Amino acid sequence: MIPVSLYDAAFAYKKAQLWKQLYDSELFAVRFTDGTTGYCCVLGNLGEDFSLCVYVGAGGLNSFYTMLAMDPDSAAASDDIFLSQNCLKCSFVPENELLEKEYGWLQSYAKKRKIILRGRNAYVSFTRFSSGQFPWYITDKQEQQYMEQAILAACEVSRKLAAASKKELGITEVDEHDAVPLLICNGTGFEWGKTTLPAPQPIKYPQPELTEPSVITKLTSFPKKGTCECALKILPVHIPSEKKGDDTPRMIAILIAADSETGCIISGTPVPYDEDRYDEYIQQLAGVFEKQGSLPQTIKVLDDRTTALLRNFCKQLNIQMSVDSIPAVEEAMDGLTEYLQNTL
Repeated sequence: MIPVSLYDAAFAYKKAQLWKQLYDSELFAVRFTDGTTGYCCVLGNLGEDFSLCVYVGAGGLNSFYTMLAMDPDSAAASDDIFLSQNCLKCSFVPENELLEKEYGWLQSYAKKRKIILRGRNAYVSFTRFSSGQFPWYITDKQEQQYMEQAILAACEVSRKLAAASKKELGITEVDEHDAVPLLICNGTGFEWGKTTLPAPQPIKYPQPELTEPSVITKLTSFPKKGTCECALKILPVHIPSEKKGDDTPRMIAILIAADSETGCIISGTPVPYDEDRYDEYIQQLAGVFEKQGSLPQTIKVLDDRTTALLRNFCKQLNIQMSVDSIPAVEEAMDGLTEYLQNTL
């Protein structure tokens, strides 16, 4: 359930239209009442996605840095952008983009406040983005409080901009180490200050290894031939959570391998995405190579996540790794995604 006060704050933010004043690279920070810091990014200046994103803590902000560093037109980056986001988001969307529960909650709020929702992007959605999980509505009370305090801070920024320039308030295009305005929530309003943005940290992807010496010995005795393309892909489908009391769906991931010459898929079994299960992907791949009785001379990868996943695997089996385009994998993914969407 979404609190009435959070809806009130969201519609006040919509009325303020801060996206007409700030760009998505002009951040401000909020010190929540529990001492945690959130970093706020306003979307909507281009007239498309009208949202307020809140990156909680240094870890959340690091996902913002990751997104900025990626090429949005890169096929390799698309999964990582989706996977790496760690934020809370208040968005104004069409009715058909709401989940059933969200629609019911919002209709109850509208009835209580005696308002009619009409027009483009008239509906508000509160979404939690977390690594490896499908974007889902915010039900955690603490996260709802963070979202509400951040929205109220954004309204405060809008009020200040009515009488002062962005430069006077210290709002500029962010650099990785710039100081940004800090709005400290004191329970009744906000005190203004400044804070230095935490430096970006390199992303550390899991690097699993084969653990059975007998398997390694057997595989390394096989002849090597040809080139295999590999990519850990996150599919636009989801399944119910395996965790009790958590209804957030899990995304599906697959380590897909394809023969560069023939384009045939030689490996790929979808499993729920979880960084703690990365060893399952290399075990699958090892099993396929064992069954066919040969290893590729070279494995081609494109993105950092797959490179890390297969780095030790290739070293253990004396397989060359090459960072290159993977057209066979991309072609195979088109048909596989459509199939899974229709069956899962």
